[in-house]
Amino acid sequence: MGLDHGIYVKNKSPEVTWRKCNQIRGWFSRLENFEDNGETPISIDTLYDLLSDLRVVIKDHSKAPEVLPVQRGFFFGSYEYDDWYFEDVETAAKEITDFLLNVDEDDEIIYWEWY
Repeated sequence: MGLDHGIYVKNKSPEVTWRKCNQIRGWFSRLENFEDNGETPISIDTLYDLLSDLRVVIKDHSKAPEVLPVQRGFFFGSYEYDDWYFEDVETAAKEITDFLLNVDEDDEIIYWEWY
């Protein structure tokens, strides 16, 4: 049991899935239309904004608590800014970059989470 979440394009591939990356969940939770433990429509621009923040943290780890703070929650995983945290950030940046290469402007993109 735990936080499972990701992004997908409605009615087609690709999909990206994360497990207990609470810093990414926290980033999405600050969106105005965020749906807790459900699905939130997002834009390509939203993903580029997230990718930009991920790259800031990759470049300067000291900015992690400010740019991508951990988020506490039941079954949300670790709250430490450790090697696992930064590995998750780097992996998410790569996955989102790959995802964006396969998305069209008119695609309906969804962030989802379940815990």
